[in-house]
Amino acid sequence: MGGPQKALWLICVLCLPFLGVFVYVLARGGAMGEREARRDAELRQAMSASAARTGAPSGTTPRDLDELAKLADLKAHGDISEAEYAHAKERILH
Repeated sequence: MGGPQKALWLICVLCLPFLGVFVYVLARGGAMGEREARRDAELRQAMSASAARTGAPSGTTPRDLDELAKLADLKAHGDISEAEYAHAKERILH
C-alpha cells in the first residue's frame, strides 16, 4: 500500500466509529433520554420510600439522608452521644 492509501485507511478507521456513534445518537437519542428520566423517577421514588421508612419528613433531600446516615454511623461507633445525635438530627430535619 502506498502513502495516500494508508492515509485514507487511517481516516476511515478513525472516523467511521465516530460516525457510527453519531448516527446512533441521532436515531436513538430520544429513547436514551426517556430511559434516563425513568431511572431518575425510580430513584426518587426509592429515596422517598427510604425516607418514609426512616421517619424522615417528605421534604428530605438526598444530602440530608446522607448526613443522617453519617450521624447514625457516628452514634453506632460511640463517637457522639445520644443527645448530640438527637440535636444534630433535629437540625437536619428542620
